[in-house]
Amino acid sequence: MIWLYAAIRPRYGAGVKTAVCAGLAYWLIGVLLPNAGFMGVAGLFTHHLLLYTTLGGIVENVVGAIAGAALYKE
Repeated sequence: MIWLYAAIRPRYGAGVKTAVCAGLAYWLIGVLLPNAGFMGVAGLFTHHLLLYTTLGGIVENVVGAIAGAALYKE
C-alpha cells in the first residue's frame, strides 16, 4: 500500500488525500474483489460476515495508508 502511495505521490502530491486514494485502491483490490468472489460461492461465508469484513477493511486500509504515508520519506 505504501509502495502504491510512493508511486502515485509524484502525480497527486504528498498528503492525506493521496494516502486515502492509495488505501482505497488497495482496499478495492485486496478486500472488495476477494470478498465479492466469496459471495459467489454459496454457503462458504455468511453475507453479514463478508459485509463486516469488507467495511472493516476500508477503515484498516485507509488508516494504515495514512500512518504509512506519515512515516514515508524519499
